[in-house]
Amino acid sequence: YVFLLALSYFLLKQNFKHYQLISGMILGIVITMRLPMILIILPFLICRKFSFILGSLSGILLSVVISLPFGNLKVWQSYFNLMFSITNYFNQHYSSSKIVTKTVENFLYPSVIEGRDNLTQSLLFSPKNFLFACSNFSLKHIFSLFNINVSSLVLISALMIFLLLISYAIYRQFNTKTSLGQLFLVGSYIYLVSEMFDPYPRYCYSEIQWLV
Repeated sequence: YVFLLALSYFLLKQNFKHYQLISGMILGIVITMRLPMILIILPFLICRKFSFILGSLSGILLSVVISLPFGNLKVWQSYFNLMFSITNYFNQHYSSSKIVTKTVENFLYPSVIEGRDNLTQSLLFSPKNFLFACSNFSLKHIFSLFNINVSSLVLISALMIFLLLISYAIYRQFNTKTSLGQLFLVGSYIYLVSEMFDPYPRYCYSEIQWLV
């Protein structure tokens, strides 16, 4: 979906007929792959970019309709059930389990990695670097390191406050003449920050989206 996001942003920088509609449609398809990305639409909604919003809604509808012949509505029902199950799992994990930190000393490498048996010999890194590579940037995990168990309700409330504050800032600073590319980037930042409020682990590889 990162490629599709880049394509949506690229189309917003062009100037042809219905470019906003097409760009929004691509984003809509991406939203069905990862629902929190619907927050990217927020700046467009505040600045009344309705062509882009209409395209996004059309993309969501198109993606859902295309999926129906392959699994009916049970596919989406299964998806939401899985999300709730994962959320409950991590809530129980942080409330009752002791966090185990992996270090170089207690981490076991397989003897053969992708057909090579000498890769571990070239892995020259310190425990500090290893811990950084395995970091979890979700707020729930960060608080758990200080033995503070933050409930999902608190995280959701904090996320709502964040969205209200950022919406007010967008309303005051932006207007209908703000470039579409700038709105897309701000929406992307809102999405990325909001994911930190998610109870799911946010390991370093998730942050590749920041680089893109």
